[in-house]
Amino acid sequence: MRIAVYEDNNEHAQRLIRLIKQWAKSTNTEITSFTFNSVFETANTAIFDCILLDVEMPGMNGIEFAHELRQNGINVPIVFVSSHTEYGLDGYEVEALRFLDKGDPRFETKLIECMDRIAFEIKNSINAFYRIVSDRKLISIPMHEITYFEMNNHDLMIHTLSGVFSERKTFTQIRQELPKQFVQIGKSLIINVLQVIQVTKCQAVLHDGSNLPVAPKYSADLFKAFSEMI
Repeated sequence: MRIAVYEDNNEHAQRLIRLIKQWAKSTNTEITSFTFNSVFETANTAIFDCILLDVEMPGMNGIEFAHELRQNGINVPIVFVSSHTEYGLDGYEVEALRFLDKGDPRFETKLIECMDRIAFEIKNSINAFYRIVSDRKLISIPMHEITYFEMNNHDLMIHTLSGVFSERKTFTQIRQELPKQFVQIGKSLIINVLQVIQVTKCQAVLHDGSNLPVAPKYSADLFKAFSEMI
């Protein structure tokens, strides 16, 4: 999970990072955190899975920045973290997940609850991204564009509507990371049910014309997932 913290007060920023790292360790969640003193320090906010945002920021306040993000189609969870509680209602206009008061005695508990919810939504979101590093570049692949995953020796092949990507990852790792629309259909195959147009006991037909074999032991799970998704 890639987490951005926008906070111009270094002490508050370090507190947030410390609490987030504690949460990540307790939940066995892999995170990468980024801290920014102003909203102008990064141009590509689309790479983040969630944003923790102070309201009082130099140059452009957090509310204005959140409006700009939404207008640009950035729909990641936003959590406002501020002592200016009078801005709480403004968070609804940008569909913020929560507005946390820095001075709240239960601040740490509420932050952990937020991170739990964000992690759950990311894991189960059909609009999430699957990220890989290829040629020293971070590539974000929309989950809905992935048709299926396939293991090829020690390489994980990611079949998408725009091509095939690969990375080094075990089959066990990928099964644990994917949201609920991905279902295992074979020893080395995981399919995106949202890309399926027809299923039988031994075959799945995808929108792009692919026909994938379905092992008997996974047939019932595929039928159940397909019926729930359509």
